[in-house]
Amino acid sequence: MGCPHCGFSTSAHATTCERCGRPLPGTGTDPGGTAPPAVEQAGPPPPPGPASTWWGTALPPEVAAQLDPETLDLEALSLPQTILEARAGAEGAVADEAAGRYGGFWLRGMAALIDAILAGGLAFLAAAGAVVAAAGGGVLAGEINFTTDFLAVTAALLAAAGASLAYHTLFTGAWGQTPGKMFFGLTVARAGGEPLGYGQAALRWAASWVAVMLFGIGLLMIALTSRKQGLHDLLAGTVVLRQPPGSS
Repeated sequence: MGCPHCGFSTSAHATTCERCGRPLPGTGTDPGGTAPPAVEQAGPPPPPGPASTWWGTALPPEVAAQLDPETLDLEALSLPQTILEARAGAEGAVADEAAGRYGGFWLRGMAALIDAILAGGLAFLAAAGAVVAAAGGGVLAGEINFTTDFLAVTAALLAAAGASLAYHTLFTGAWGQTPGKMFFGLTVARAGGEPLGYGQAALRWAASWVAVMLFGIGLLMIALTSRKQGLHDLLAGTVVLRQPPGSS
């Protein structure tokens, strides 16, 4: 290629003259030259691909159509099975943790055995005292007959029941625990977890005799209900928690 300014022959790929240094025409550096043709675009840009999910893969159209935050149904959604299994496992763990809050059948049975020994001893002493008092009354009256015997038996039963009622009502109403439940870390509370009062403790004691008289079925319900409630718990609106009193 010849330079139009000085006539010097320059190589074909040069953009400026090797002698005078001026720009050569047709290379894009000469103001008076012709600019190289623009490169024509092949076509419009491709549309954006489908949105990726939070686990890194594209959502199928039938799944994406279900992603309405207000009507999202995880059971109907085509999620990986491991996600649904993980959710079911978490729900099961919560249920197991809730069930572990309540005193079970055998634990409560051992606590009741201790209370039966202690309360039974008090009831025996009260009944013996009532019999002695009734017999003494008969001696003072001059004779011991059927009436005095009936009064002695009635007084003994009432004294034994009163001792048992006082034992369970005072301990449970004041501290939520009888000595047997204290030993095993059990606390009687209202169904919502609030402390018991003396009135509800007395109602629970009376309902426990109803559970016993139904051939023990009312007590067996402790092992069958989700919150480990016997019939007397359901009637009195109470639960037995595996925790010290006053904790939540």
